[in-house]
Amino acid sequence: MRRPDITGRADWPFLREGAVTLFTATSALSDAIGRLSDAGYSVQRIDCADERHMVRDLNIALRWEARMGYRPEALNLDALHDALGDEPGPDRPLLLLVLDGFDAFRARDVRRAHLVLDILAGASRDHLLFDERLVIFVVTAERGLQIDNLGGRPTQWNRLETAT
Repeated sequence: MRRPDITGRADWPFLREGAVTLFTATSALSDAIGRLSDAGYSVQRIDCADERHMVRDLNIALRWEARMGYRPEALNLDALHDALGDEPGPDRPLLLLVLDGFDAFRARDVRRAHLVLDILAGASRDHLLFDERLVIFVVTAERGLQIDNLGGRPTQWNRLETAT
């Protein structure tokens, strides 16, 4: 059986090593978001600097209230896992979550920050089985940040920043 060549797809560099990609440079981030948006991805920005904003943005990005029947008041990791079971979905099969201000979230609670990324990475792998794609961009000021064991894979640095 011959496999289709998918290496030219806009999302290939961001999914081949795992779903979570780290960014610091604004130009690299803007370029990557633009490429995925042009490829049909729905781009949802999550403000992680403030937990109240993060919960609000996740509610919007995951269409939580419409699908789950309630508006989350706090970040509940079990509920986040459940909400990701249907997003992305057949009506929106390509979803990019951009986690802005991730350093502030990580500073508040490194364990919960890791668990959120782990849940997102695991959901991304699950959705690939249904030809749906969930890509996660993490915006960080910490240039050497490495987060291991996300859905069984480490995070990766985007190639635009590592090439220079």
